[in-house]
Amino acid sequence: EAYLLEYLGDETSITLPSSFTVEGVTGKVSKYKINTRAFYGSQLKNVIIPSSVISIGEKAFENSYQLESVTIQGTNLLEIKNEAFQNCNRLKTFSISENSSLTLIGNYAFSNTNLFEFVVGKAVNSIGDDAFYNCSNLTLVYNYSRLTINEGEYSNGGIAYNAFDVFATKNSCIKVQTNGFTFARKGSNWYLIEIAESVFDTESIIKLPTTFSYSYTTYSS
Repeated sequence: EAYLLEYLGDETSITLPSSFTVEGVTGKVSKYKINTRAFYGSQLKNVIIPSSVISIGEKAFENSYQLESVTIQGTNLLEIKNEAFQNCNRLKTFSISENSSLTLIGNYAFSNTNLFEFVVGKAVNSIGDDAFYNCSNLTLVYNYSRLTINEGEYSNGGIAYNAFDVFATKNSCIKVQTNGFTFARKGSNWYLIEIAESVFDTESIIKLPTTFSYSYTTYSS
């Protein structure tokens, strides 16, 4: 097995290598695992993880306080181990395909993060204890798996404990974004579910929109 042991660079946005060569080994290594604590406490903001990565180890990115987005390419990732992204309190975006091979999300894997939405892929069959503990902004959950996930319930690691709703697919979630405000529909009603940080950066007094449009129809907020 091959492992990425640590990162010694000073870049804030990186794409991990899709393959590498090892002296004395014929050919390229195109499948590897991210080792325990490989990026622990890093200053990274954005990370792209290629399809060659099959495992993210324990505490791999823990305490990376600047980390804002992680993109998982391809569908080969099999597991995210315990505390992998714990305390990445600026991590808002974790992009992964619903067709990913991911089966395991470990204990405390995303605890104390700033995730807004999360895709539970078709292959996921285990979400560890408190995997999403204190993810108070985790509003939208897309559950493609066979797990039973209900909003407001502290099960499956608490993934939907604070959720506005749990959707079967991304397409079944109807959202509208206007001037930094995000609205979503549940049943026949619309709800304001997010205000972008940029709104607070530019305005000292926040004025909510009185109307917004969706599918050629104007709604009052």
